[in-house]
Amino acid sequence: MASRNTTLKLATCMVMLSAAGWAGCVALPNGGTESDLRVSAVSRKSWQAQEAKPRGADPGQYVFRKEPVRYVTIHHTESDPRNLIGQKTGDEQLRAEEASLRAVQRFHIEQGYGDIAYHFLIGPSGTLYEGRNVGVTPASGTVYATESVWKPRENHFPDSGQLAVEGNGAKPGAVEGHLTICLLGDFRSSGEGKETPEYSPTTAAQETLVNTVARLLHVYHLTPDDVLVHREVANTSCPGEGLYRLVRGEQRYPGGSGSLMKEVWRQYSAESSNRSQWSNEALP
Repeated sequence: MASRNTTLKLATCMVMLSAAGWAGCVALPNGGTESDLRVSAVSRKSWQAQEAKPRGADPGQYVFRKEPVRYVTIHHTESDPRNLIGQKTGDEQLRAEEASLRAVQRFHIEQGYGDIAYHFLIGPSGTLYEGRNVGVTPASGTVYATESVWKPRENHFPDSGQLAVEGNGAKPGAVEGHLTICLLGDFRSSGEGKETPEYSPTTAAQETLVNTVARLLHVYHLTPDDVLVHREVANTSCPGEGLYRLVRGEQRYPGGSGSLMKEVWRQYSAESSNRSQWSNEALP
């Protein structure tokens, strides 16, 4: 067990982020001036990802960003949770997650995405994994709607049976400006066409999602109001009832607890306060 943990530590990379893209997955000295631009994630090399294949991608599915990141958008992979949940802790769980990542990437490349579709992925263990280059727009099997379509609806999103958010044109639609973070698993309910038992994300996965989203908001100079969920910008049930009701509260989604976004707001506000204090202390 210790050797695996050490391996993961050594394989963890600091993904350098900026509004324009990334500077690669590189290890930097602790306390470096770039610390505010780092998100720690298990590297693609560690989970044995294939190299990206942009030349084999369909139009629009592997495009370098022309605009800054404006939204952090939450997804799920819709992977059978029985292959992920209930594994023994430690190596077996991590191997199951890495195998799932490779399977998702293979499928996405076969679909013409050029790479795994998402920028960051989270396993049930709470491990954060490096996905596609953050300087590349996300891929999608849906058509992302433009702001003019989904913005008027942002105060209330109906349940999946009533979704009418539909983008125009070919897939992936208006993905420019979105940075995607995806949980491994399938959190749909039986009412959303799911045949396997309903699951909610593990506590560890929820904690990593909150921490990562809060971090990304500061990296990209965004606020929690800029956090979206896939079903809010496209005609899809993603990321399923089991996750959606944790993200959106009663005010925006009947029956939702909104517990995850409440914690994102708490962490975001706390870090904003700390940064303001640091800035004031630096004044002469």
